[in-house]
Amino acid sequence: MIGRESERFSNKVVHYGTSLRGTRQYWFKERNKLIAMIDTLGLPTIFFTHIAAYHQWPELAHFICPEDPDDKQARATVVINNPALVDWFFTYRIQRFVKVFYVGILGATDYWMRFECQHRGSPHVHGLAWLPNAAIVEDLLSSSPDLVESTKEKIIEYADKIMSTINPAVLPDGSNVSDAPPAKVDSHICIKSYSKVTDFEEDMNDLTATCQRHTRCSGSYCLCTHNGKQECRFGYPKDLQTQTIITEEEPVILTACNDGMLNSFNPI
Repeated sequence: MIGRESERFSNKVVHYGTSLRGTRQYWFKERNKLIAMIDTLGLPTIFFTHIAAYHQWPELAHFICPEDPDDKQARATVVINNPALVDWFFTYRIQRFVKVFYVGILGATDYWMRFECQHRGSPHVHGLAWLPNAAIVEDLLSSSPDLVESTKEKIIEYADKIMSTINPAVLPDGSNVSDAPPAKVDSHICIKSYSKVTDFEEDMNDLTATCQRHTRCSGSYCLCTHNGKQECRFGYPKDLQTQTIITEEEPVILTACNDGMLNSFNPI
């Protein structure tokens, strides 16, 4: 009798664990879900990562610190003391962004996400999105010899539409205005709301320089020793090239790049 009750209780606990985010049972279920999606939908088109800029979001500042939303110290204190509230805000914001941008603008037919927290507690999300009529690099492997070049052109054209490593702030002489000392401003560029943007080209330059550049390599963050010399584990600086290509050895897209320290982004 005791044995049967114990087994029944343990089965309930294991089953309940599949709904508790962070447990092994939960991620086992999510892994199986992802495998099923790939089997059904094919390989995903986009892998994305988004982090929480909770110190820069004006909406969050007014929500958690209505008395003085512009007080950086007060805002930071409230964020530290209310991690669950901040995580909820980030989750809701990401869910809305995915539906507006990936589904609404890019037309994603499905997506999968995994929320994680860094050691210091900062939340971020990794995800996959399936876009309709996507050009897949692996198509080259199954293309007949007479269709390889046309398949390459189709893939390159598609890749250039959804991602870029062209820094709009790079000058014709090759110098990068993003390397200049940043001007002293009262607020972070991400604090500016969309309704207050008056010059979209300038705003794009500021966002690229502030949020998309790997500004420096350091031993405490990204430098590691490989074959006797230090290298950035993220591969910076990247090789510069005037146009997007697909490597011959194994099909890999290398986008046109004019800034070796720039991370890929979607200009939309």
